[in-house]
Amino acid sequence: MEAHIYLTILTYQLINTIRYILHNTKNTYNWQNVIRIMSTQAIKTVNHPTDKNVIHLRKPATNTRSPTNL
Repeated sequence: MEAHIYLTILTYQLINTIRYILHNTKNTYNWQNVIRIMSTQAIKTVNHPTDKNVIHLRKPATNTRSPTNL
């Protein structure tokens, strides 16, 4: 239960920070565009089994549009 409360507060702070930055930079994106652009962000995970354990490699996927352009 405490983890849900923590994640809710963290998400609220993140959303308000993004909105604040967009407002201060006079950006014309609305919230639906921000969600659409950020939904393209992904991480590829490759699992490579070895003799004794599994190696997990994580790398950002190539995006069509960078979220830094927001």
